[in-house]
Amino acid sequence: MLLQYDGDDVFKMAIRLKELHRAALPNAVRFTLNDAAFDVKKNTLQDEALSSFINRKPSFFKRFSGVDKATGWNIKQMESSVGMIKDPGVQATEDIEVQETGGSLPRAQIMLPGSRVSKSERKPVASRYKAIGGFKDRTAARNKKEFVKAAFAAEKKKKPDHMRYVSQSGKGYIIEVKKVTKLKKRLKIKSVIVASFDNDRQLHINPNPFVQRASLKSANQLVSLFKKNAIHQLRKYK
Repeated sequence: MLLQYDGDDVFKMAIRLKELHRAALPNAVRFTLNDAAFDVKKNTLQDEALSSFINRKPSFFKRFSGVDKATGWNIKQMESSVGMIKDPGVQATEDIEVQETGGSLPRAQIMLPGSRVSKSERKPVASRYKAIGGFKDRTAARNKKEFVKAAFAAEKKKKPDHMRYVSQSGKGYIIEVKKVTKLKKRLKIKSVIVASFDNDRQLHINPNPFVQRASLKSANQLVSLFKKNAIHQLRKYK
């Protein structure tokens, strides 16, 4: 994020600060760059995130964005930066760079609306489904007959939340059996598809430079921010 002296007022302020005190101009520039970076984090990044993504956790972009502040006294070397912070324990932070630049992401398992709060695509995954991971401990039903048998067994064990999945060449679904009702000649199974899986799946992500767009929006305020900080320095060293 670079500061340019646009306009006579800004140029005159810069000259006045330089003449007033050796710290005045560097302070004004440094504070301006940092104000703009924090504006990205607090404001424009949040706006871009809301328009670019489904925000299932409103605090995500504030929590995992950070600012490296401008430091020192050499104006030519000053810079501030802002961006997303990777957290190894949060998969979404590992993937966010691909959202900005484009690329592909491996996605063996995708949680479907049936697993989310209120069955809404815009809501987070319900807590009871967050532990769904691998499939080694789940019964593989290769066809409808085997699935009916597995569902009946789950109901018989009084475990209506028992997970079963249908596997076909490494692809299939995780299904939650809700209720099994015995009819005269058949079973009525009430179930919810919780997730899909495909061991070979790669999601193609188109570039979505939302951090760059947010930075440019905040950069449009550099002149007004500089004027504010320049006035503060002029009052400080007058």
